[in-house]
Amino acid sequence: MAGKRQHYIPRFLQRGFLAPGNATDGGDRTWLHLRGRTPRLTGIRDVGVESHFYSRPSHDGSRTLDDLITDIESVFLGDLRYACEAEVEQPLDSNRIARLVTHLMLRTAFVRSTFNHAAQGVVDEIVALVGSEGSARAGFRIDDLTLDLASSPFVTAAVEAATEAGVAMPLPLKQRVMGYAVRERFDELFSGIESTMAVFRKLMAEGMARTSAEAHNKVLAREKQTAWETGLGGLVWQIQLVREVILPDCIAVAQIDGGDFSPLVMAGLDGLEVCVVPIRADRLMVGRRVGAALPRLDTLNRSMAACAERFFIATTPMDASGLSEHIGQRAAELMAATVADAVAHLRPTPVGQPSADAQARIAQTQRASASFSYSLTVPPLENQEQVEVAQTLVQAAVYEQSLHMPLEALDGITFALDYAGTVARFDRGDDALPPDPSQDRDYGTAVAKCLTVIRDGQRKHHLVFGAQVALMLASPDETEIRDGLHILASQLGHVVHDVAYQWPFEARHERYPDATTALLHPAAATLPGQYFTARAAAYAAPSAGARYAELFRDAMASARQAIDTARLRYRVDGNLDALVAIALRAVNHVMGHAAQWLGHRDGLGGDSQDGGLMAETIASLELSQWLTLLGDDLRQLYDPGEDFPTARVFALTRHVERVFWTFQMFPWLTEDGHSYVTVLMGNDAAILNAVKPGTDG
Repeated sequence: MAGKRQHYIPRFLQRGFLAPGNATDGGDRTWLHLRGRTPRLTGIRDVGVESHFYSRPSHDGSRTLDDLITDIESVFLGDLRYACEAEVEQPLDSNRIARLVTHLMLRTAFVRSTFNHAAQGVVDEIVALVGSEGSARAGFRIDDLTLDLASSPFVTAAVEAATEAGVAMPLPLKQRVMGYAVRERFDELFSGIESTMAVFRKLMAEGMARTSAEAHNKVLAREKQTAWETGLGGLVWQIQLVREVILPDCIAVAQIDGGDFSPLVMAGLDGLEVCVVPIRADRLMVGRRVGAALPRLDTLNRSMAACAERFFIATTPMDASGLSEHIGQRAAELMAATVADAVAHLRPTPVGQPSADAQARIAQTQRASASFSYSLTVPPLENQEQVEVAQTLVQAAVYEQSLHMPLEALDGITFALDYAGTVARFDRGDDALPPDPSQDRDYGTAVAKCLTVIRDGQRKHHLVFGAQVALMLASPDETEIRDGLHILASQLGHVVHDVAYQWPFEARHERYPDATTALLHPAAATLPGQYFTARAAAYAAPSAGARYAELFRDAMASARQAIDTARLRYRVDGNLDALVAIALRAVNHVMGHAAQWLGHRDGLGGDSQDGGLMAETIASLELSQWLTLLGDDLRQLYDPGEDFPTARVFALTRHVERVFWTFQMFPWLTEDGHSYVTVLMGNDAAILNAVKPGTDG
């Protein structure tokens, strides 16, 4: 009758696995096998039992679940006797056996544990995915700039907060601003997440134990388990004799379409081919789909031990066979697969293998290349010895680079006394190619240019340097030589980058995903090449990081002056296109130097060697996180698992947007698909009023 100690593996089943000659005053005993422990003789009153497993006594005398199970046990005891007394290999009453197997399997703690472990496994996976700042970044794909965060809960919450605070912006613009801001400030938002997730995991574990028990009891309280009984009733059941079989705590095991045996409750009914249920140490119930082969009985014990979760029982100790060591293996394997499937959509997409085109180019960059020729022109310097020294260093540098990089597209190298004039008038081999002079800037001095030329119908590059670079190479000063080699190596890097990445990208004729990307891409188009070349040339002059940091600082100051002036002009003439054009050119210079600094830093393994100048500059501009994100995205462009991915190239425009914000300019996409730039008034009105001539009141 019902009581406190409630057996989830009924004793009437366990009695088929009693140890011979070991009955005592304490009752029938069996050999209990736990993983990693020596088998021990144990009374079956203490096997497969828990206090109040199904229900606690009712206070009002109403019948409990344990009462109901106790009442119907006599029915299943009769079914078990029927199976034990049946003729070997003769068909059994499938419906009767299906009812018995369903009851025995569903009432076990294994079922409840499966529910609980699956849920706990999902929680653990979620905690692993987002339980720290680093894992949360990966789990939510925060560092994937191609992902539209507009619909994410973070951005939705930020937009709502901005609206409540009275921020007057069109919704699409709010979403763009907040989407980038969430990415930029993600670490701050998730600070202290480890302790929060620890509390979450504890509360979930406590709640899931209760929920699993309640769900299990609801299943057991049903009068009929239609799905299980129908599915199992469709098998052809018979008795098979065996020498000595074990009883695992899952009771029933099954094969799905010829696969390995699994616990029946985890295998399910789809594709069910064979089901095996031990009912006595020498007797099995085997259900088979019509046409299915009889399973190998000599290896069945090992399979059933692996399907057990915590233990199995047997008539004799099985320690010599090593079966105990297999306990839980199959169940754990299936549980891991189930959890993995449940959280698969939460995981970042794994990096695949390089595309065929990328593999070909990577192979090209790794092979020695000594079969190309190029021209070399050095003007008269102070003396012929300088010319020869410069020529020798250039030839050595090109040869060394060609051993590691594809330089077949190098048409030639020219050092020019009139650098600007040479660049403007250079013969590019095709009248359709317009002049490509260096852009005028009010900081720094242009000394090198990589020009695209056409030679014998082939697209190539010609490098033009100012004569001062040749003098640097010929200098007796080691620092000057190193700086000259660095400039040369950087330009050779442009040849490599265009052949391996930029030209194949252009040949794909990719279309911009939207009008805002089309508007901003000119300011981002050169960033990959600048990052790549600075990274490739970093070895030549480790101290160049300071120069890149200075150029970034000066470019930002120049951009501030140019854009502020253009913005005030726009307030008067309303010519937004002119303002945007000036801003794009200025921001391109700013971001180009940032990309060079980032590439140089990465080329040196993370040390920019700039004395902290860049960190100081970007901190003053509140762009520290912006620079970190830009570096991450540029680095990912050259992941060998992807072929210079278009989506990532175009997504660099989001960083252009972020710099525009520092100048009170906010590009966004309107609902009709057009690009618009909102220019905040800021203090422009006050400045304009201050310069107007006075008027009478």
